[in-house]
Amino acid sequence: MSKLDFPFYPNNASEMKDNGELFLYLQNWAAENQFGFPAVAFKAYLNTNQSLTNSVATKINFDVEIYDESSNYDSDTNYRFVAPTDGLYQLASNIGYDNIGDGGVASIRLYKNGSLHKRGVSFAVGAVVDARTLVSVPLKLLKNDYIEVYGIQVTGGARNTLEGEDDTWFAGFRVAVL
Repeated sequence: MSKLDFPFYPNNASEMKDNGELFLYLQNWAAENQFGFPAVAFKAYLNTNQSLTNSVATKINFDVEIYDESSNYDSDTNYRFVAPTDGLYQLASNIGYDNIGDGGVASIRLYKNGSLHKRGVSFAVGAVVDARTLVSVPLKLLKNDYIEVYGIQVTGGARNTLEGEDDTWFAGFRVAVL
């Protein structure tokens, strides 16, 4: 079957498949049109750097939404994703850290309903470098469970996150309704 025979192939699919959005589009189309479930997908990023105190877990304020198909990400006050239904969700986040020196540690943490759930860690070796930490995990969530992202760095002093869509972001989508 060619893309011309595919009844719901989007007009801009050639651009979408290059950055992974085609899969998300098709999945959401199937959920909405075949099964009656609305699409759940979001991506937000940090617009300006955020200062993180040494050795203190700090919630990251992802304040710019690139998309939020179901309006379940709060980019204004709580900076969290709230599950609209029981389901399996794929969530991922990246934090960029500015000037993590030799021996410094940068960490990303996903909190579920206020408690630590998953983490990713990056260790700096050698000269002062920018560090990036990533976590990606499928999670079974119940309706109204919420996910927040925290950053923590251990360098001996305050450090800033890197800002922008490429460096510090939070994204997710529903894989299945349970």
